[in-house]
Amino acid sequence: MFLSNHMKKVFKRFTTKYIKLDKHGVLIISQKIPFLDRVFLSKNNEKIYVIKTKKSHALNLLTAKDLFEYAVYLEFNFLFFRYSLKPPINLSKIFSNNAKYNLYSKEPIQKGLVVFESFFGKQYAGQPKYIYEYLLSLNLPYTFVWVYQKDTNTIPGNPTIVKRGSIEYFKFVARAEYLVNNIVFPFHNKRSETTYLQTWHGTPLKRLGFDIDVEGPEVNARENFYKESRNWDYLMTQNSYTSDILRRAFKFDKQIIELGYPHNDIFFQNNQSKIIEIKEKLNIPTNKKIILYASTWRDGDSNGGWSFNFTLKFDLLKWKKLLSEEYILLVRMHHLITDIKDMEEVKGFAFNVSNYDDIQELSLLSDILITDYSSVFFDYAVSRKPILFYAYDLKEYAEKLRGFYLDMHQDMPGPVLETDEELLSSIMNIDTIEIEYKNKYKKFIDTFCYLDNGLSAKKVVEKVFKDINE
Repeated sequence: MFLSNHMKKVFKRFTTKYIKLDKHGVLIISQKIPFLDRVFLSKNNEKIYVIKTKKSHALNLLTAKDLFEYAVYLEFNFLFFRYSLKPPINLSKIFSNNAKYNLYSKEPIQKGLVVFESFFGKQYAGQPKYIYEYLLSLNLPYTFVWVYQKDTNTIPGNPTIVKRGSIEYFKFVARAEYLVNNIVFPFHNKRSETTYLQTWHGTPLKRLGFDIDVEGPEVNARENFYKESRNWDYLMTQNSYTSDILRRAFKFDKQIIELGYPHNDIFFQNNQSKIIEIKEKLNIPTNKKIILYASTWRDGDSNGGWSFNFTLKFDLLKWKKLLSEEYILLVRMHHLITDIKDMEEVKGFAFNVSNYDDIQELSLLSDILITDYSSVFFDYAVSRKPILFYAYDLKEYAEKLRGFYLDMHQDMPGPVLETDEELLSSIMNIDTIEIEYKNKYKKFIDTFCYLDNGLSAKKVVEKVFKDINE
């Protein structure tokens, strides 16, 4: 009876006289629907037979007892069969993300369930990581879930791990009391009983959302961000500058938490043992200084979808010859960049650490940061260590790709360099650069990093998680 009533809800768009569940558990739809004979696989690899006859179609429900996990009350629509599907196929991939979320949104909220996601589940990093680890230290009765795409689980605290987009993923996010993310979820219909903390992932130099004037992938995606931001209950920022920009760029009118960034708390801790541990994990020399190169992506270098190409714009062989006695180079690409050229020829000097999740830990152990337009430098400035800006395509990026909120030459806490020769010279004369930019660096910290004091995670958690103060 449950199955019969359920399927009537599912197929409400069809006139009920065309739908019948016979005594054998076969749903008969006596209406012409454009799909062919198919055999699908359910999540338990049970076969689901869709049968086409001359006068009707039938779906054998007894071979798909868990079909209700893939269908959605009020939203299931047979139009998906207009797509060219090749068996076997997981039925969960047919339905929209909103539909899969809605399926579980009818279930009760699970008190104390907190779901964390960082950079689309690609990394255990960012603000969500540091909020999670502070919550973990409190030993409160929370149930933690991490969205994490990698097969190796090195996340402390033994949380439940789910893959982004899986059935388990939608089960948890739909029933969560708290959601914590630093970009976006793949659905836009959050329940009112769920508290969503949007941490964002950096103080912006590049224009965002509705502030962008130049056509590109960010402009195309901003409507999606607008829908997403309707779900945010709290938006976290590092400073008042960021608060003003994000409120305008995302048309956000709810509560902004302006308490500094939790992922910068790491710079205020005793980290000597952690630094040694990270170096051993990366298998890099412990007796040399470290240059961290962390570049952003270019809107115009897409290789399809949200992935981008990148080519290093400096002479690694020359760098190795002139710098390797004193330095090693860590190259950390943006999570949207799929690959960089092979660095085998400079092995032992340059290390590709793009797969290392947490850039804050790489910042912690490095002595110099080289970046371009990445927001990483706002965080790195908290460490007070030297920053070099390698902006070889400055004019193009400013005028044709994205544009900036700040003046690169006037506002940056380090020199803006446009050639490999200038960059190499600045590295070799870094002590002089530090002295030259001392006052500008201090002004930058006073403007953008004044709230970072090692207590941001604590303050954010006390603000958002109501159980903390009970």
